[in-house]
Amino acid sequence: MKKDSFFLVFLILFILFLPYCKKNYVQEKIEQKKEKSKENYSFFVISENGFDLYDKDFNLKRNFSFKTPILSFSDFKGRVYVMTSDSKISVFNKKLFDVEYRFSFKQPPTLMKVVPSERGFFYISKNKLIYKDKQKEETVISVDTNFVEIFKNPYQSFLYIVDEKGFLYSIDFIRKILKRRLFVGDVLDLGFEKYGTRLIVVSPKTTLILDFETLNIIEEIKDFFTNCYTFEKKPKFYLYSYSDGRIFLYDGIKYVPEEKFEVKDKSSDIKSFCDSILIIHSKTKNAFDLFINGKRTGKFNFKNQQEIEMKLIYGEDLVLTDDTLVMVYNIFKDSSRTYTVKERIKDIIVVDEDFKEKVDEKRQIKEFYTIQIYSLSNEISAKNEMERLKTKNPEDTIFVNDTTILDKKIYRIYLGFFENKNDASIKREELIKKGYGRDIIIKKKKIND
Repeated sequence: MKKDSFFLVFLILFILFLPYCKKNYVQEKIEQKKEKSKENYSFFVISENGFDLYDKDFNLKRNFSFKTPILSFSDFKGRVYVMTSDSKISVFNKKLFDVEYRFSFKQPPTLMKVVPSERGFFYISKNKLIYKDKQKEETVISVDTNFVEIFKNPYQSFLYIVDEKGFLYSIDFIRKILKRRLFVGDVLDLGFEKYGTRLIVVSPKTTLILDFETLNIIEEIKDFFTNCYTFEKKPKFYLYSYSDGRIFLYDGIKYVPEEKFEVKDKSSDIKSFCDSILIIHSKTKNAFDLFINGKRTGKFNFKNQQEIEMKLIYGEDLVLTDDTLVMVYNIFKDSSRTYTVKERIKDIIVVDEDFKEKVDEKRQIKEFYTIQIYSLSNEISAKNEMERLKTKNPEDTIFVNDTTILDKKIYRIYLGFFENKNDASIKREELIKKGYGRDIIIKKKKIND
């Protein structure tokens, strides 16, 4: 009888705990599947009629095909936005890689490019910038001439649009408002420097350095260039002219050339990656020159008959494509691997966002340097001086901090927001040359001081 009772109790306990065990088992399998997916999916390979998911060794994992050709492919914060030639948008969830929803348009796009945001996306329809999400489709701005190009600031919440007349528009896409319009002429290229706080606008005869929000002109470089290449973190950038092969490495603070070199093959392609790597591709020979920090460090080539395209840097590897062929060259080991993929390649994009997350992490600055211009005891005088400084220095951050010393309030007016003391020192010297006294001092402050 005791044995039967014991068996009965054990059976009841087993039945009670079975759902819990099953739940844990299922949850564990789901987590394992998620981890496996994260490890396996390394690249989007986009072709005309779809996109495929490949692992780091270019083994095909998943395939997505469309009835009409792909015109635009955008990857943003856990979602993929695919525009096809039938003017429809398919939005994929990157965790499960299934379609979350599909969009059609009331006002069809005329520029085949979408710019994703947190909840929806922006697109161009003739002379309008339109925002669309699951609930609404609204016109953000409308002008009297058609738009021809749209750019997204990779660091700041701003869009930039160019119209047929050569006007550049800066738009706060969080608040959906136009901040400024400026005539710049034909835009050949547009780059972002200093975490997107500076725009480099390349046009015929001149290159403009602009504030990212106000479009105030900070510097003008009067020379002919066709392209700019910016670094991720260093205050430097390249200006290049395809017509005569001149390349200049510019200082991003003083905006003066530091180095100059020339490309012999005028049909060359130039790419800059990471923070210091420049690769020059001679298309006639399929030869590549490698520069690190402005110095030539190596040379390599591929014996292919067709034209090779440089696509991206993945870790230490340069990824290149030729029709259905993927070539992966390790920059530091001087070794290469070759893979064949299923479809003719239009583009390759990295699946994970680890690099972007690291960049954002580094941008969470806890301390910064600034320049104390005045120390005043009167609040109204301090506010007046701050407004005067803003008028004279529109490209700089101006702010006031108050402190109490011996029961008396002191208002200190600061100019600038610098990540290091060297940048602050350069700015201080510029201010002194403009007529400010040598008693202006550099101060190290903490965020929320």
